Amino acid sequence: MRVIIVDDESGARTVLRTFLQECDEEVEVLAEAGSVPEAVKVINQHNPELVFLDVEMPGQNGFSLFEYFEDIDFQVIFVTASRDHAIDAFKVSALDYILKPIDQVQLCKAVAKGVEIQPLLREQVNMFKNNAEEKNAPERIALSTSESIEFVAISDILFLKADGAYTEFYLAADKKITVSKPLGEYAFLEKQPHFMKTHRSYLINLKQVKRFRKEDGGYIEMINGKSASLSRYRKDAFIEAMQQI
Repeated sequence: MRVIIVDDESGARTVLRTFLQECDEEVEVLAEAGSVPEAVKVINQHNPELVFLDVEMPGQNGFSLFEYFEDIDFQVIFVTASRDHAIDAFKVSALDYILKPIDQVQLCKAVAKGVEIQPLLREQVNMFKNNAEEKNAPERIALSTSESIEFVAISDILFLKADGAYTEFYLAADKKITVSKPLGEYAFLEKQPHFMKTHRSYLINLKQVKRFRKEDGGYIEMINGKSASLSRYRKDAFIEAMQQI
């Protein structure tokens, strides 16, 4: 795997290079860059398969890199010290990222995923930039499946259901999308208006609820006719939230 590291801190580049070489002997670090202009030069020179890209850098941040390329034919894993809402924005955009300080186990898992070109990377980056400011509630979420990246309106999500290490998204128009991430990865949706976790395996859009059924201990019926579980510990909070919609 042909790799380029872009980070304005030389120490961070050294750590990342060392970790990468320990992860997989097939990883070849072709070059390093300390800024976006340097990165453009070495990417054009070496044609890498994978770029590790720092986000916060002096002058131009990492996202400005994409303004220099009409076609993006390399995979990108963002390396960031940002947390809290910025991480939510990464998840909404389905962008691969690693937090600083770098955890070698997490890094090796990212490398082990292999190289998968993201044809919609530019659109994902634009989505991130639009949602990175806390004042902007996301309107869409990017869901990465084995076959595609689906851009879904938040308002079209009826509910999420956990299925082991996977999450099933049930959408309007009777559509379902399954992603290979656990439900916990989408906990940030609870911060969005009208979303609530009603059970350890369910996260629902309250505006898409049709009725609460009392039989069988109580469960929620969604507008598409499907059922969502309601924990008895969350019943009162659910009913109160529904009364406020």
